[in-house]
Amino acid sequence: MAEGERRRYAEEPLSSYLDDLAAKLPAPGGGSAAALLGAIGAALVSMVANFTVGKDAYKEVEEDIRRILEESEALRDRLIQLVDEDVSAYEKVSKAFKLPKGPEREREVENALRDASKVPSEVLERSFKVLELAGELAEKGNPSLITDVGIAALSALVAMKSAALNIEINLKWMKDEEFSRKMRDSYQPLLERGAKMEEETLRKVEEKL
Repeated sequence: MAEGERRRYAEEPLSSYLDDLAAKLPAPGGGSAAALLGAIGAALVSMVANFTVGKDAYKEVEEDIRRILEESEALRDRLIQLVDEDVSAYEKVSKAFKLPKGPEREREVENALRDASKVPSEVLERSFKVLELAGELAEKGNPSLITDVGIAALSALVAMKSAALNIEINLKWMKDEEFSRKMRDSYQPLLERGAKMEEETLRKVEEKL
């Protein structure tokens, strides 16, 4: 890797990401970890779907399972991209805070924080969709992998809660109260719905154990 060039974690071994996450580095951090958790949840949904699709026992739900698989794979791809996008967003925020104090610094910090808050917001929204798919799989998927469905739901909700923390830390430093209000109005209802959905999914999982 050339000097000054940033790693693209989506293209590297997981161990490389974890090494940097554990190291004394400004990034990656919790925001990218939230995206990775969401991607793990999506991958588990895909695995269960792959073990369900094409089997005679699940012909009645074949179309639904294929749709779930297509959606989960798209979510997994996007959430992995968001791992890197969160790192980039943090770097822009860090750079803005290092500018000399003054109106230009204030503008740059505000813009960087606004952009940075959009990444975890998308992580939260897409992880919610992963959670929805897990809930559907709890009813339609191969019951031999029911615990994997449960872990997918758990991963998705933790990703959502983690993303919410990262939204809030960005909003904390922002002066645009209207933007902050709209952001909270957008994610808080999803977080509440997600918590109820995860609880219901785990109940279904436990019933099939």
